[in-house]
Amino acid sequence: MIYSIAFCRVIRIRITAAVTALILACSHSASADSRVLTLQQALSRATQQHPSILSYQHRLKSAESAREQANSLPNPELDLEIENFAGQANGLREAETTVSILQPIELGGERKARTSLALINRDIIAQEALVAKLAIKAHTKLAFTKLLYFQLLADLTQEQRQMAHFAADRTKRKHEAGAVLLVDKTKAEVTLQNIQLEHQQALAELTVAKQELASMWNGSEQDVGTVSGSLAVDDPSRYLLSANFSKSPLAAIASLKRRSASESLALERAAAIPDIKVGLGYRHIGETDTDTFVGSFSVELPLFSQNSNAVTGAKHLIDAAAMEEVDARRQLGLQVTRLQARLRSLVAQNQRVTNSLVPASKTAYRQARDAYEQGRIGYLELFDAMRTLFAVKKANLDLLLSLNSTAIELEQLFVVEEG
Repeated sequence: MIYSIAFCRVIRIRITAAVTALILACSHSASADSRVLTLQQALSRATQQHPSILSYQHRLKSAESAREQANSLPNPELDLEIENFAGQANGLREAETTVSILQPIELGGERKARTSLALINRDIIAQEALVAKLAIKAHTKLAFTKLLYFQLLADLTQEQRQMAHFAADRTKRKHEAGAVLLVDKTKAEVTLQNIQLEHQQALAELTVAKQELASMWNGSEQDVGTVSGSLAVDDPSRYLLSANFSKSPLAAIASLKRRSASESLALERAAAIPDIKVGLGYRHIGETDTDTFVGSFSVELPLFSQNSNAVTGAKHLIDAAAMEEVDARRQLGLQVTRLQARLRSLVAQNQRVTNSLVPASKTAYRQARDAYEQGRIGYLELFDAMRTLFAVKKANLDLLLSLNSTAIELEQLFVVEEG
């Protein structure tokens, strides 16, 4: 009876410990789930906190201030003139004092051209900011994809390790039963150790991938637990459409630089037209103690410079900007063609691996395992089937990573429509 009571207490203690362990496991799982990161969350963090984007926000504000400044009228001038004082005159009593306001007036549309040039320069910075944002989004997507890749690779090596452990255990039992040689048992153990090293390497790469992703928002590895998503590329055909340069910020920058050169020419031509100054003033004549008003008008005489050299230089800059725009579109077209050709090849390879090689290698491994259990083949044949299966699975992951990388590069060049 005493033994029975003691046995019940042991059972109760074990059940309590098991329940406690289950609660702790669930708590840990919930904690881990709270750190699951989606692609949209990663992109939101990067685009809100990356220093480059914050820098362009300030540059845009500076460019807008420059545009407003360019649209400002020239300031008036205050002119004070005193004549006929001292000398033989009686101090300042007989002096003539004139106070005038002079207003410069810009002719030839100089202010309009200056404002248009500042507006285009602001638009160039806005497009450069878009290029920077697309680059940051691309780097974030690539870092996220690599993290997902190494996450799946770690799962794959873990699965491979379990299979290798199964094979090593079966080989050990067969050796103890005298069914296989010691060399087969040793090979199975060495294989298991090598696969364990591969799994550890995958975990190390996973840690580095977390750090790379978190660095996109100046975070740390602790900001990233696991990532959720798929390596499958949704509708790859949308990346294979004809290149629409109107959606390329790089092409837009080249076009804006050509327009900027044209506005610079307009500004130089306007600067060649002399500005004028008109003035209105009050004059006090001390000798007669009388007051009067005066007016003035002045204009620059373009005797030595008509700004012709600056105009000629601006014309050459227009030609240079036009050639640079043509070259930018040419390079962009070549890059798109190269990336689209790579994408087509990767899509075809991925379909072949997914639809043919993966199912065939799974079947081959299953058949080899059954044959090994029945003693019809040796460990080397089983090991070869297992390595082939995981080589094909890893090749599938590698292809998906390359597919994503290529699609991300195309997205960086163009604003790709969703859906």
